[in-house]
Amino acid sequence: MKRFNIAAMGELLFDVFEDGRRAPGGAPANFAYHSAMFGDRATLITALGEDERGRELETFCRARGLALAGGRSSKPTGCVMVRTSGGDISYEICENRAWDDLRLDDRAKEVLARSDVFAFGSLLARSEISRKALEEAFEILPQRCIRFCDINIRQHYFSGELAEFLLIRADILKLNTAELATVFSYADGFRPGMEQIRDHDQRMIADLAGKYSLRGVLLTDGEAGSLVLLDGSFSRIEAVRAEPGGDAVGAGDAFSAAFLTSLLHGMTPNEAHRFAACYASAICGRRGAWPEDADPSGLMKSVMASMNLECANFSSV
Repeated sequence: MKRFNIAAMGELLFDVFEDGRRAPGGAPANFAYHSAMFGDRATLITALGEDERGRELETFCRARGLALAGGRSSKPTGCVMVRTSGGDISYEICENRAWDDLRLDDRAKEVLARSDVFAFGSLLARSEISRKALEEAFEILPQRCIRFCDINIRQHYFSGELAEFLLIRADILKLNTAELATVFSYADGFRPGMEQIRDHDQRMIADLAGKYSLRGVLLTDGEAGSLVLLDGSFSRIEAVRAEPGGDAVGAGDAFSAAFLTSLLHGMTPNEAHRFAACYASAICGRRGAWPEDADPSGLMKSVMASMNLECANFSSV
């Protein structure tokens, strides 16, 4: 079966938890990782430091079948301090790290030139050097490529100017309800409250899609479920209950990768939405964005079997 070329660009780092546990993370890295587990050719364009953490992450990616491009930096490898409280998660992102020094090498340019999907996020643009690399990447992408933007509003690394820069370059946008409030305030001049979003989320998403000529918008809202707009049609799915003992770190990235990948492999938008919700729930039942206690490709098979969907279109099965 056909294997698609998936490129993601941005941060690869260690999530450092309160108990001292370290796990690979970073939104574009999570997206690329799950895409690789589904059997497509996934490459993460990033920068790692010439340090022990960088070598450890490189080894981990190689073992999981995730290709890397972009090279090394003299800056230290990235890390994020992750704190969980109930269902809430907070992140403290370390500054002046290797991925802030991301430059396109020849390998990265080759990957971009043949990409079917290009995933990028808002955090990559926090440094002038990495933002310049992102601008260069858009000039290389083929016309057929689906440009997927994941909004991650963390700390002070977001602005109205950045929102405009990202959205006019995107085909499909992913964000959560809190991020929708911020993005909508920049686009419309009005910042809605959470209850207003939940009462009017379809209209708000449609307005964003119309203003920025977006093909689709993926909106996740934790336990409240998810809403998808694709090619003018909406679908809404209630949250799927996760097994206890896990966390929600990286769940949105797993959702996005599952949705985009399943679309590429021939699922209908509604099937892709259902699969993405179920797969993200399965990831929430594990610890960390890259679960160590389960093979995501095995999770995929289990999820699809429970949905009575055919697995044949995925080349990893």
